[in-house]
Amino acid sequence: MKVREEKPTFSPANLSVVITDLPENTTLSQISNFCRKVGVLAIHPETGEDLILYNPRLHKATVTYYYPDGANSAIKYLSGEQFIDKHPVKVERAK
Repeated sequence: MKVREEKPTFSPANLSVVITDLPENTTLSQISNFCRKVGVLAIHPETGEDLILYNPRLHKATVTYYYPDGANSAIKYLSGEQFIDKHPVKVERAK
């Protein structure tokens, strides 16, 4: 009897986090540097840039990691951390 291996499936929500309470004038570079502390960011296949969706009006960003461990580590270690100018941010799983 042949055992069929099931490959794990990952949804974008398993790989993505939402960062809220970002300060005014935050740049994509600052978000990228902050998030790279805990994992490898996913890269957009066409642009080659980090996969970050930033909404400055709402002071929030959705960041996608390459591996689920990156997203899990971001939630565990970056939430409540000071971003810039001693400004704490909130990090939670994207829905």
